[in-house]
Amino acid sequence: TPTLTQASGSAQNFTIKGMEVVATGSTSPEESTVRALDLTATGGDYSQGILVNTDDANGWDMKIVSSADTGDFCTIATTTHGATTITTVDNAATAANLTFTIDGSIDMDSADNVTIDAVDDIAITSGSADGLITLHSAHTAGQAILIDANADAGSILDIDAGIIDIDAQDAITIDAADEIVVTTTSADGHITLASAHTAGVAVLIDADANAGSIVQIDAGILDINVTGAATLDSVGLTITSDVVIAGGTPTLTIGDAGAEDTMLVFDGNAVDYRMGLDDSE
Repeated sequence: TPTLTQASGSAQNFTIKGMEVVATGSTSPEESTVRALDLTATGGDYSQGILVNTDDANGWDMKIVSSADTGDFCTIATTTHGATTITTVDNAATAANLTFTIDGSIDMDSADNVTIDAVDDIAITSGSADGLITLHSAHTAGQAILIDANADAGSILDIDAGIIDIDAQDAITIDAADEIVVTTTSADGHITLASAHTAGVAVLIDADANAGSIVQIDAGILDINVTGAATLDSVGLTITSDVVIAGGTPTLTIGDAGAEDTMLVFDGNAVDYRMGLDDSE
């Protein structure tokens, strides 16, 4: 058990080693494999390979250096509560990458949070034809999954998919400070808004924040089918094309049986004609 005893006031630096092993092989005339340390633990009720107990104050438990440059290294340090840190260092650049090549699956279980921070990109890729990436939360209230990409007004959340299927047990809300655009580009593409609502408002287009707000529908053909009654309320209504009222007994009703005047006006160039009912007296 090597022990260093240093006199009081000494300004020298010392390094003490419990064991140093150097194994040197030869590349000729035969091929050789050099292994500095080979340990075997067997035969006990519990077999344990290596136990490392290092003071937590200032240091690491294991350090692996590059043979090309000992300033490039990786350290493993364990401290209070078993908190473990793996650190890679490139003393001349930032190329000290950490790579896991796994012949099988990776199973990561955390008793609390999992945090991944990167100065640059983070990529999660599945390379198989049936590969699946799942984000699953067992959260019961509040935010379960948050995608936060609003650090700047120019930040873009881009989702490229063959098909997008969104199922929600309750409401879906989309808020935008500017436009919301839904576009289909194929020749037979269509956009459907469907509601299984049985009473009350099923689909609402709310654009009356101001009297100048416009709902504009541009269509080759506009086909509106109503199972029940259809009501159109406005200050004025202008139709700029022919109107045909069809059906078995087509009827045009002006008025709602109230005590009010009703009128049909033929607005001509030289003269106007009016047919009306004076029902206010």
